[in-house]
Amino acid sequence: VFDMQNGISKKFMQGREGGNHIDEHDYGGFLRAFYSTMRFKPGYKKVIPLCAKWAELSNDTGNQQVLLSAMSRDFNMSLPILEYLVHSSRGMQRETIGALLPSLGPDSSAHFFLGLSSPTLFDYIHNQVKARNLLEFNLDNPTGHYKLDLANSTDAAVAERLLLLDRWEGALDDK
Repeated sequence: VFDMQNGISKKFMQGREGGNHIDEHDYGGFLRAFYSTMRFKPGYKKVIPLCAKWAELSNDTGNQQVLLSAMSRDFNMSLPILEYLVHSSRGMQRETIGALLPSLGPDSSAHFFLGLSSPTLFDYIHNQVKARNLLEFNLDNPTGHYKLDLANSTDAAVAERLLLLDRWEGALDDK
């Protein structure tokens, strides 16, 4: 039986060969290491087919929504890839930005991406409101009450980070 806390302890806390030793107070470092290990980051040879598939689905919003949902939960994306996906999604730019915001990872580039990629002020405000919980989530002090809609990819990202924090703290307690 796989134990998440034991797995976290072995991979990120013990500093063994193949593991990363992360300071017990560096939750942001743990989250970055966890996402780089557990999420798919498309390499150069995979980005071109991914973007080609996205362009192929440009007239099929239903399948684009399915692909967006998968990419938002399972992928680590770079800003240039996200920028291409947003600008090539005719008529779905607002939805693309909102869905792919969590794929940027746990750093401040989400604010930059949101502001730079929104085609209109209305789209920027809409995505700012939709992503409020993610944009205001403080990795260093995640205390407070959360009202999350797990169908919203940005709220699901906050819930995932809170769950990982709980597992990280559990692994620290077991240590």
